[in-house]
Amino acid sequence: MMMSGLSDIIGILPDGRFLAIEVKRPRVKGSGSHHINRKQREFLLRVKESGGVAILAFCLDDVIKVLSPILERRVHG
Repeated sequence: MMMSGLSDIIGILPDGRFLAIEVKRPRVKGSGSHHINRKQREFLLRVKESGGVAILAFCLDDVIKVLSPILERRVHG
């Protein structure tokens, strides 16, 4: 049974932190705002409050922007 609001992509980072990625389609000009429902927003907030990494991604660059520094620290540090 799935948990309501659970992110689309779930994982564990190499440093042991929980990873949640909510994937949304990129906004088309004039289409208004992106839709993330209350349960999805609450789930991402709970992940962050628990020390995990929560990403709301509209494209791959959104994920790379957040994960690159985390993964580089592991390689260099």
